[in-house]
Amino acid sequence: MSMFTLLRHRLVRIYQSYFPDSLTVAEHELVREKLTPSLRALFYAQPLCDQRHGLLVYKKCQSLFLQGPTLSVDNPPTDDELFLASCFHDVAKKDCRFSVTQRVIVATLLACIPVRRHDSLRSSSSKLLRRIGIYVDHAELSWELVSKEVSSEFVHDATVFHHGHPKDVTPPESQARNLELFILADTL
Repeated sequence: MSMFTLLRHRLVRIYQSYFPDSLTVAEHELVREKLTPSLRALFYAQPLCDQRHGLLVYKKCQSLFLQGPTLSVDNPPTDDELFLASCFHDVAKKDCRFSVTQRVIVATLLACIPVRRHDSLRSSSSKLLRRIGIYVDHAELSWELVSKEVSSEFVHDATVFHHGHPKDVTPPESQARNLELFILADTL
C-alpha cells in the first residue's frame, strides 16, 4: 500500500471518527435482519464511528466483490460473510475505551511505529499500556469476540489479517485475493 493511500486512509478515519453519520432506519433494519441478537448487541456496543465504519466497509465490499467484474474472484465470500467481516473486523477496539482523540493519537503513532503484537502490553499494570495492547492486537481479539457464533474461514481471515500479517503467519493462499479486496475495502 502506498504512503499516499495510508495517509488518505488515516485522514478519512480521523474525520469519520469525529463526525460519524447516524445510522439510518434502513441500516438499523439491515443489522437486525443479518445479525443474531448477541451479535447485534456486540455491534451496538461499538462506538458509532466503528458501527459507521463497518457499514461503509460492507458497502465497499459489495461493490468490489459482487459488482466488480474486473475484480472478480473464483470463490467469493457470501454477502453474509462480507457483512460479518465488515461489521466486526474492528470490534475489539471498543474495549480500549479510548476517547476519539486518544484513538486518533494512538492509531497515528502505531501507523508510524511497526508494532505487530504485544501480549505483554495487555498484561501490564498500566491501564494505558493495557489499552494500547488491546488496540495493537484488536484484529486477533476481534476474531475471539465473534468466533463463538461465526465459523466462516473468510470472516476469520478478513478479521485477523485486515492489517496484513506477521512474517511467521500467512493466510491461506485460497483466500489471498479475497483478503486483498477486503483490505482495499477497509481503506475506503
